[in-house]
Formats: sequence, structure tokens, C-alpha cells
Amino acid sequence: MKKLLTILILLLAVTTRGYADLIENTLWDGSQTAYSDGIELNSTMVSNFKADDVLRVYATVPEGGANFKIVYKGAPDWTETAIPSIGNQWPWVNGNETYKEFKLTEGDLTAISGKNIYIYKGDNSTITKVTHIKYFTLSTSATNGSITVKNGNTDVTETTSFQEGTELSLTPNPDEGYIFEKWTIGEEVATENPLTLTMTANVTVTASFSNKSERVLKEESVAISEGDIKINRGLFANAVAGDIIRIYGTPGEGAKIALEPSDYSGALEGANWAEFSTSPFELVLTDALLTTVKAKDLLIRGENYTFTKAVLYSASAIGSTVYALKVTQPTAGGTIKLGETAAAASQDIAAGESVTLTASPAEGYHLDYWTKDDTNAGTESTLTFTMEANVTVTASFSNKSERVLK
Repeated sequence: MKKLLTILILLLAVTTRGYADLIENTLWDGSQTAYSDGIELNSTMVSNFKADDVLRVYATVPEGGANFKIVYKGAPDWTETAIPSIGNQWPWVNGNETYKEFKLTEGDLTAISGKNIYIYKGDNSTITKVTHIKYFTLSTSATNGSITVKNGNTDVTETTSFQEGTELSLTPNPDEGYIFEKWTIGEEVATENPLTLTMTANVTVTASFSNKSERVLKEESVAISEGDIKINRGLFANAVAGDIIRIYGTPGEGAKIALEPSDYSGALEGANWAEFSTSPFELVLTDALLTTVKAKDLLIRGENYTFTKAVLYSASAIGSTVYALKVTQPTAGGTIKLGETAAAASQDIAAGESVTLTASPAEGYHLDYWTKDDTNAGTESTLTFTMEANVTVTASFSNKSERVLK
């Protein structure tokens, strides 16, 4: 009876990595030199294979080539059988090849389910390693636009299955009259453009585009009774009088809606706990209202409805670009303010908008310096800049009796 070298663990921690950090999982890496040493990939290991995954067998062969034996068998009769898609128990390895690989099909998985795979050396071959290369599927969808997928510098037009670790770049292409809004990746949302995606699981990516006449200000499903919805004033930077704020939701019986500045200085005219019976609720921005929403963040309030989305509609098409302003508040010594309140950790600001941040030291402290995008940005009490890209800002404060020199 042949002696079997059994692999007792599912996957060794060892992985082989190549270009773009591709992952190759090692199942066995000994050296099979005797005919009786059959390499066994047990049924637990076999159960981890999916359709399109690759079983790769590394072998040392002479210049003229050689073969090795690969079969599966198991209860009840333990008959040695060729894997269907391979069709041959003795595949050949050419002299200039270092491995032979087999892409497994659904038919293969059905055949080998609950069985073990065995690999034996041939007369002139030595098996040196066996690996499992996982492949994952990318599914994409888009309405009012399309998605370009690149693997490195190569456009991906047909392939949807990629080796584990493959890094892909996805670029949204809006149809005429539309702008890119967001990515939905499983249950996650992102706005990066282009999007970098590393394949570590099957994934579905959806690109959302919106009409240029509408900009989404906020989108989430939340019962309004659970708290106010805050809209950053920077999103109104390119708005003009006559534009319309549209609030979408599911109103209940007797639902009311109020739009109020974040300082709670009073609800806006036309949205002062108004009846909300039909979605969307609309508020046309007058010159006076426009001045308010550009100066102060806006709170969406009310009672007895579920908020889903707020958009700004403009017949003349609103500027399509916003950038993220990220502010890291100091742990001690003072506060960074945007306007009259502490700046939020992250907020969207329209491209071209001028931003002024103010350093507000705590008692007994003073401002040492600003840091903007990892660069010293001076020691003035205010920091002003134009949003031309994503920006990260923090400030350093110290005790008045100390000053940091270096």
C-alpha cells in the first residue's frame, strides 16, 4: 500500500506574491522524490476551491519533459479517477516549464466534492510545490453612464474573474448631461475617482450618476425623530436664487418639516414646520434664503417622516465638483473653528470656494503653527485657502510659558 504524505492543515501561512501583490496560497512545499510518496490534498482543502480557481503543480523535469499523475478518489470505493477538465491522469510538463496549472470548473467541483486529490511523481519528474490560486468575480453596473476598468495600463473589456490580490482601477464615465455621484461597493459607499479596488472577494460595484441639474446634498435613510440632518453650507457655494432644495422621504400622518440654520436662529421662510404630505418637499431659494444657507450649515428637522435624500436642483446646472476638507482637532490647547463653531472632522466644500479657519486657543495657550497637507502653513490666527483639491488641516497649540522651537 502506498505511503501517503498527508497535508493536515487547510492553508499554510506561506504565500507567494508577484506583480501587483498577486496572492498564491501554498498547499504543500516539500519535495516528493519516491513513487510511494503521494501528495494528498484532503477533502477539507478541496472544499475551499471555487469555479475558476487554479490548482498549480510545480515540478522539476528534464529538458525533454516528463509527466506526473493527478487523480481524485474517496469513499465508497476509492477508485482513482481523472479530474474531468484535465481528462488525463498523467499530464505532461514540457522541459521549459516549471509548473502545470489547472483551472477548475463547476463540473470538477461536483466530481471532487467530498473527495481527496492525490498527486504522484512520474519516472523523470519531482513534485516540489502545490498551490491554490483563488479567483474572484467583479460585477459592475451603471445607469446614465458607464465604467472603465483597468488592470495596470490594460483596459478590461471582457474578463470579470481576477486573481486574488489583483489591483484594479475603475473610472466612471457619465453620459452627456450627467455627473458622477458615488460608488456603491457591496454595502459601502465611496466617492474616489478613479476608484482603486483590490480583489479579495467577489464584489459588485455600482456607479451612480445624477443629472447635472441636481446635486445630492445628503442621502441616508433615517427616521427624522432620531435627530436632525445636517447639510454643510459649502454645498451651496455655487447655488443661485431660484434654485430649489428638494427633500425626499416617506411622510407619515401629519408629517411636518422644518429647515433651520445650525445655530437654531429660526426656521427658513416657507419651511417653518410646514406640512409634508407629498415627497419631495420643495423650497425655492430667494436671495435672502440663499444668503442664509451660504453662511450657515442647514438642519433638516421635523416630525413623523423618514428622510431619504436632499438635493439641490438648478435649471442652469450646478458646479459638479466638491472636495473634502478634513480637520484634525488638537487633543489639547485649543480648537479649530470654521465660522463660529468647531470645524467638523470631514465635510464637502464646493470647488473654488474660499475657506477660512480660525485657531481658538484655550486659556493659557497660544497657537504655534498650522499644518496643511503635512506642510507648515504659518502662525497667523486664521488660515485662508481656496478648495482646489482635498485638504487636511490641523493646528498645534502650546502653553504660553513654552514655545516649540523644533
